[in-house]
Amino acid sequence: MARARERVTHSAARPWERTGDRDRPIGVRCTLASVLVAALAAWSLTSCDPGDDGTTPQSAPRSGALPTTVAESCARSYDEPGLRAQAFAVDATVDSVRRHGRRVDLHVTEWFRGGSANSGDSLTLDGLGDPASEGASELGVPYAVGTRLLVSGQYAADGSRVVWHCGYTRYWSRDDDAAWRDAFGSTDPPLPDGLVAVPYVPFGASDREIVGLLRAAGLEADVPDVDWPHYVIGVDPPAGTVVPLGSKVQVQIGDG
Repeated sequence: MARARERVTHSAARPWERTGDRDRPIGVRCTLASVLVAALAAWSLTSCDPGDDGTTPQSAPRSGALPTTVAESCARSYDEPGLRAQAFAVDATVDSVRRHGRRVDLHVTEWFRGGSANSGDSLTLDGLGDPASEGASELGVPYAVGTRLLVSGQYAADGSRVVWHCGYTRYWSRDDDAAWRDAFGSTDPPLPDGLVAVPYVPFGASDREIVGLLRAAGLEADVPDVDWPHYVIGVDPPAGTVVPLGSKVQVQIGDG
């Protein structure tokens, strides 16, 4: 069954028209205070996040270029001609992180170029960068299970995919999704104005990550009050369901 796609407006400035994109901080960081206790590495986190009292975590959607520790000089700044020159481009969500971040499995929402026409494909990539490095989010990492990305790059001589950074791999947003659809000439039929499809949510993601994911799609997350730790086991309505923008989505939590 063809997967429904979100319709997005094109009134916002294209990402390559925004200044300082590559080095722009992403999201809102909350203050973290670490306290050394005796000789053990215990700490206390002080957060400005209202979610600390058991309410829905207030995770701001990530946006802009994916920060990375991959050693790479940016010979070309992010722009529309550069994006159109990419050999592959995909909208996908992180399903798992392996080999200390050197290999990432993703769930494909849409191939813009260089893949099959099917949503739900599994894609494995190397070179997204080290998720344990300093990232620009309150999670302290640039990506995790549940992070939705727009990834592009070229093919190596052996046929493997080489991920491009420098703005060409980005956090998914409605504006960037619209820009990539224009750049690659996406033929997927858009949804009518005011409607959106509930995004794919991987099992085991953190509740904070999924709150940000849903907000990026224009939806409101409803997270139950359960004891820490939180991990997501699903959403209701399920992924792919077409709902009005601003709808509330129940995040189903496993606790333990």
